[in-house]
Amino acid sequence: MKKITGSKKEIGARFRQFRAALHKAQHEMADEVHISQSAIANIEGGKAFPNLTYLHHYYHKYRLDINWLLTGQADMFIERNDPPEKYTELLNLLRIPFIEQVLNAKLVEAKVVLKDNIKTFFEEKEKTGTG
Repeated sequence: MKKITGSKKEIGARFRQFRAALHKAQHEMADEVHISQSAIANIEGGKAFPNLTYLHHYYHKYRLDINWLLTGQADMFIERNDPPEKYTELLNLLRIPFIEQVLNAKLVEAKVVLKDNIKTFFEEKEKTGTG
């Protein structure tokens, strides 16, 4: 990440832009990170820097580009590269060690069966002379 080049006022102005892009009131942004509305007002007014915990939350929830907030460079939001929603449940299941182990075992078994089937297919094709 580049050096913070913005003053508190510049960072506060960008934070205000971020909040406006979300169409949220100061108290809504504050409630998300369990702080007072005046703390958000202080950030936006250039009296305080946002806490790293808040930035972490806004990054994960909204994909706020922290580089943009601190330096004004790049875009406000980081493009999402999340998997399609229909795969989210499957990916969450794969994080369970037991399920991951069972699936890996099934993949190994399928590989062996397919390998044998492919070998048999080509042997029969060779015998019949089609080809």
